[in-house]
Amino acid sequence: MGSYQRLQGTYTTLAYIVIFFLMLEGLRTKRQFNRIITTAIVVSFPIALYALVQHFGLDPLPWGGNVTKRVASNMGNAIFVAAYMIMVVPLTLSRLLENWKETTGEIETRDILLGGLAFILMVAFLVAAMLWRAEEGMPWIRWVGLLVGIALQIPIYLISPAESRPKVLAISLPLTFAFLVGFSWILEIFFPPALPNFFWLGLGAAAIFLVAMVAFAYYLHKPAARLLLLAAYFVILIAQLTTIFYTQSRGPLLGLLGGMLVFFAIWGLVRRRIWVTWLTVVAAIGTLVFLVMFNIAASPLMDTLRDVRYVGRLGQVLQTEEGTGRVRILIWEGALDLMGWHEPLETPGEEGEPDSFNALRPIIGYGPESMYVAYNRFYPPELAHFEKRNASPDRSHNETLDALVTSGWLGVGVYLLLFTSVFYFGFKWLGLIRERWQKIAFLAFWIGGGIL
Repeated sequence: MGSYQRLQGTYTTLAYIVIFFLMLEGLRTKRQFNRIITTAIVVSFPIALYALVQHFGLDPLPWGGNVTKRVASNMGNAIFVAAYMIMVVPLTLSRLLENWKETTGEIETRDILLGGLAFILMVAFLVAAMLWRAEEGMPWIRWVGLLVGIALQIPIYLISPAESRPKVLAISLPLTFAFLVGFSWILEIFFPPALPNFFWLGLGAAAIFLVAMVAFAYYLHKPAARLLLLAAYFVILIAQLTTIFYTQSRGPLLGLLGGMLVFFAIWGLVRRRIWVTWLTVVAAIGTLVFLVMFNIAASPLMDTLRDVRYVGRLGQVLQTEEGTGRVRILIWEGALDLMGWHEPLETPGEEGEPDSFNALRPIIGYGPESMYVAYNRFYPPELAHFEKRNASPDRSHNETLDALVTSGWLGVGVYLLLFTSVFYFGFKWLGLIRERWQKIAFLAFWIGGGIL
């Protein structure tokens, strides 16, 4: 039935299957589906908020690990909470964009550029003020930078055409307040260490954001609930992103980055805004080049960046000879040996018997949550130099290998078929796969991505 290490054994798996079929039987309308999305978004907020409480040292509960350095929220593991958050972020972002569009109505590229310019000016002045090496007794200069940045939005507003001014403000103001909320929660980057006051400052900025949107609703002659909902989605999204940032988990961070690039590329295609897609492609190429250089280039700048807290771990993604990169390589080697044909494993004890299904294990696997009890014979001795000698891996740090260990090659085939079907029918529903050549291209990218 599996071990109790992560509580994801056979019983839990069967519970998931029951919930799946209950949803399959009961989910009939779009309104029900929207309620599920709303529930997922709302539930993520207290989880993200608790992670921030941990990071700023306000959590009264004792934890085995250092949750102020790498937050774990209520899940007990930084990678788990980050992986959960990156699944909810696209849902929150889509709701935010949907409500934003209903607030602004149809907007032109000029309105986006003017609103974006007003926001960028505010950010530039605020960051410059924070980086300014003010003398003792001159902290006021940072407040001046913030006020100047906000004040510069006024001339942008005045030079905008009269009919576009509400739309320009509807772009710049939510972005400005949202940035101030997020900036408050990452203020320690400029003024270490992390202080509890930073958490309360962010909550205060969020409260001001909500009040400001109510006032802005009267200016736009829109329902206050619409603007409050927009502000709420902004605050929830910022809390989610800040939580992911403070987990310092490289896999989820890269997954979030890739997911957001794909999100905007597809959004541009579906909305017939090709310039968004091309801009996303350029950003993806630039990001990929930077990450490669960040990992392999030996230069004073890159060496300095690798020592920066919260960012430096992204410069160790290709690390294979030391640190956690080497740990993963060794665990993968042991997992592959486990899934080969070998002498049967034996049940401990005097009456222990050899595994009668040993010949079928490469095909059917060892079952849910079983790696912890099956891995010991294939534990690489070198792994003891990097981890505690009494620690046995219960995960491969690789989703495909985990599927292989728990369900064998048969399960891996079903696993790949499931995810391929999700992408294929998702693209087809969006109208991106219609012609035969598009199906061939999808298949080619699928195979090529698998090889890479």
